[in-house]
Amino acid sequence: GAPTGGADYIRPVYDGSGITYGIMDSGFNVGTASPTMHQDLHKWGLGMNFTNDDAGVWHDQNGHGTFVLSIAAGLGVADSRFRSVAPGIGGSSSYRIRGAKIFNSSGSGNSAWNNDAMEWLAGEEAQIVNYSGRDLDGQTRKMDAMAWNDRQFYVASAGNSGPGAGTITSPAKTAMTVGNVRQKGFEQVGRVWTSSSRGPTSDDRMKPNLVAPGRWITGASHLSGDGYHTSTGTSLAAPHVSGTAASVMQHYPSFQWRPMLLRAWLMATSILHDDDTTLSEANSYGLGRLSAYKAHWKRDNPNGWRGHWAWRQVHRNNYAYRDIEVPENTHRLVVVMTWDEPPASAGATDQRLWDLELWLRHNPGKAPEDPWDNIPSSQYRAWSWVDNVLYLIVDRPAAGIWRMKSVPYYAPHEFWHGYSLPVGIAATVIRGDTRPNMNFFASSAPTGAVERGETFEVETTVSNPSYILSGVHIENTASPGFRLVDVRTTREDGVTMDFTNSFGNPLRDFTLGNIVQGRSRTVTWTFEPLTFANDGCRDIEFRAWSENGGTRTLDVTVCVGEVG
Repeated sequence: GAPTGGADYIRPVYDGSGITYGIMDSGFNVGTASPTMHQDLHKWGLGMNFTNDDAGVWHDQNGHGTFVLSIAAGLGVADSRFRSVAPGIGGSSSYRIRGAKIFNSSGSGNSAWNNDAMEWLAGEEAQIVNYSGRDLDGQTRKMDAMAWNDRQFYVASAGNSGPGAGTITSPAKTAMTVGNVRQKGFEQVGRVWTSSSRGPTSDDRMKPNLVAPGRWITGASHLSGDGYHTSTGTSLAAPHVSGTAASVMQHYPSFQWRPMLLRAWLMATSILHDDDTTLSEANSYGLGRLSAYKAHWKRDNPNGWRGHWAWRQVHRNNYAYRDIEVPENTHRLVVVMTWDEPPASAGATDQRLWDLELWLRHNPGKAPEDPWDNIPSSQYRAWSWVDNVLYLIVDRPAAGIWRMKSVPYYAPHEFWHGYSLPVGIAATVIRGDTRPNMNFFASSAPTGAVERGETFEVETTVSNPSYILSGVHIENTASPGFRLVDVRTTREDGVTMDFTNSFGNPLRDFTLGNIVQGRSRTVTWTFEPLTFANDGCRDIEFRAWSENGGTRTLDVTVCVGEVG
């Protein structure tokens, strides 16, 4: 699942080192204190058991916690194919994994264990907390309190109660709630999985905030030191996001202890599902699928993108803004604003307390003195009665200066309430076509007749001229007269992947992952002629597909034996 979000571009440079990562789950087979330490989790940890299990925090008798943690932080020692999103997490004694055991061996938990764990994680200064579990009584308010009081970035799984509307099980307004999408399959990569819970919340807020791979994900098994197994769920999507958040915090320290800013940034840099700017399925996909590369780097050229962010304090008499420059021929401008605020009172119908608006103005001129200066009808405004997430998507924006402005429609008076609201505003200026003209070609193939009994290789390459190709899937659709012997590709971090099924046979279809503008991915297919096939020339057929790049087919002619 990691390359589907582009993590293999990131982890050689930013791997989550130096970030204190917290996790609440069923225990973790981490370090030498574990009776069955997994090789991928030979790390430093600081933990606490909040359950009624006799087994400690480093003895996972259920398996869920070890699996989830390995997706965010696994080293890939037992098998490099399953290296995690941020393998540097927990890599030193100064930045130990903060592990809270809140589910017992049967997977059960309660709100008291959860609340005690959250208080402990705050005291141990966990910058990120991954919670792959269901919302329990009072937990939504508790997560909101942690973001407000302790500036922690909470990532929560959306739940597995879909596909119905209103089935979301992690509705905290200040948590990054993550839905589950498929990570493989022709015309399926990036599609929401059936059981992934949908919004809106009971008070009609958009959830999830974004989505990540969670269908058929492979992670560490708790039953051995080097085993893996494959599973499905939003629990497995959440650590893709929390691991990416750790690497972003490492890269840009300004995101540390600013959960509102990091939420806005990860949403502003996500990839829209089906390039749908109307977000007609926002309560299934949020603002799109996690993109680790966009969250880390710009490609500031006419076919790439650039990013901007700002954090401000807003109260009743204080608006905030950030001006950004949009170049000529920009394809799209995406702006996201979120803010943190205290938790709602127990039993409140609406979780959000205050009401800010997002205004977007072209060529605003001098900064206005009045926070209520009228916005021209030709400009853009986002508002909601219930949500603390606001966004604007502008296709073909005019070149020039654009002002992103947070307006306090109904906000605390600093004098009376004693606080202002921390606001995060983030934008991506997408210059390239968001539906790239994907290139698919044979970069190497036999030039003459191949001998019967000998293997030969065909290399197929997918390259991208613009923006990001989202979740590229590749397939050998036909190879008459030939047997597929081996399939491999080398990821961006240098890891060579051999694709086989559970019987050791090579796979004919799999996901290559995201491909950023100006880059490519290559697959090497090894074939041999079938002994009973006649001499002659035949076409080996391939197909590549991307959610936003469409379908491309390729025929490679290979001749066997005496020809002509």
